Amino acid sequence: MTFEQLDQYYAILTKTYEVIVQGMMAFFFYRFCGIYTNEKRFIGLITFIYFLTILAMNLFQPNLDNFWIYMIASTVAFLMMWPLLRISVQIKAFISVTYFAVRWLGASIVSILFLPINHLLMRLFEQVIDLSSGYIGLYYFYYNLSMMVVMLLLYWLVLWLLTMVYMKMNRWYRSDLSAKEIIILLIPALSGISSYALWNQFNKLSTVSPLFTNMQLLSYWAIHNMITLAAMLIVFVLFQRLELQHEDKRKQFVLESQIKNIEQHILGVEGTYRELRSLKHDLRNHITVIERLLEQQKYSETEYYLTSMQKALAHAEVSVSYPTGNPITDILIHEKSEQANQFHIAFHSSFYYPASDRINAFDMSVILHNALENAIEATKTIENAWIEVSSKQHKNSYLLTIRNPFVSGLEWGENNLPITTKREQMNHGIGLNNIREIARKYYGDIEIEVDSSIFQINILLISPEPAKAE
Repeated sequence: MTFEQLDQYYAILTKTYEVIVQGMMAFFFYRFCGIYTNEKRFIGLITFIYFLTILAMNLFQPNLDNFWIYMIASTVAFLMMWPLLRISVQIKAFISVTYFAVRWLGASIVSILFLPINHLLMRLFEQVIDLSSGYIGLYYFYYNLSMMVVMLLLYWLVLWLLTMVYMKMNRWYRSDLSAKEIIILLIPALSGISSYALWNQFNKLSTVSPLFTNMQLLSYWAIHNMITLAAMLIVFVLFQRLELQHEDKRKQFVLESQIKNIEQHILGVEGTYRELRSLKHDLRNHITVIERLLEQQKYSETEYYLTSMQKALAHAEVSVSYPTGNPITDILIHEKSEQANQFHIAFHSSFYYPASDRINAFDMSVILHNALENAIEATKTIENAWIEVSSKQHKNSYLLTIRNPFVSGLEWGENNLPITTKREQMNHGIGLNNIREIARKYYGDIEIEVDSSIFQINILLISPEPAKAE
């Protein structure tokens, strides 16, 4: 094989290596975006444009530094995210800048490892291949091929590790992060990007000893990169922990408010039913009094007495649209149906209270309150909207089902529950978690089914002992 042929093969090999590296960067960009949104189709399109931008810049601007090529590609990806992804612009900025920093930290780590690996591989080849045999050109070709394979594996390993670290540490995030919060999260990444740009520029301007071949400087640079990466991760984790604490407080506040409202509701219902029971108990005495008045022909007194009774009965009268077998859920279902009617939502209910005294009325009220609030919120802007509530019981298993249409797509969180898309998240997105906690308290769980434009939640409760009736 001639030197000219080896040069041609080496040029092809180098271009192939560059394209593979660029494809690898695009692949991990796709993985990184997937941490924050499930819109895979749009992420794939954005990643493809990101990859094409890198290829085009290398083709038409071959002398442009890789730092600026990837910065342009990241900017293009950010602009593509703007109309396509439903996540907030702050999260889009966080993805673009953080991955840009992660990509360069990964490249820096691989560059730092290049020199020792290069020396090690060269010694290995010198021991295996006899340089006096006249195959020096072929030797360098296979040496470069081996070096490229090792570097590709290193690139893959480093980027995979960095992406996995972010994936594992990303326990929670808010989609409505403020600009100040995003700046706090991005300060370590921006400082790392700036220092890399300066390092790269100094390396180009250095005429005495290239920085990338100076082991002492490489050691300092390695320490700097590790500190930058640690700072990025520490700020990220601390921010998440603070937000989780605030979220727990918000959930506790909302739950306490719901408990107080339902307790007041229950007390009011119980008071009304006590009045009814009292009237029923005293009805015989009232009839006796009326009979005595009529026997004595005291008609005016009788009329006055009857009028007083009518007023008392009218005051204590409770009218419910959907009898459920329990006074608490009677009123709750009635009030939710009235609330639905205000938004012109057709409300249908065949709900009946479970035939078990082990299922607490307060717990059932929390389930119904949260589930029906979510259903009304999802359907109040839909024409010809409807809500269906049904239940069935088999032995000690009780299943409550609520169905309603919805218009927007759902994003799913790590807990297999839909992520709220509402701007005011303090009072939203908590209801389903509350329902699940109560269902698990009764050895059950919740299941969400989405068929076309119909949302259905199934809530299973299992009584610790067989129900009284089936």
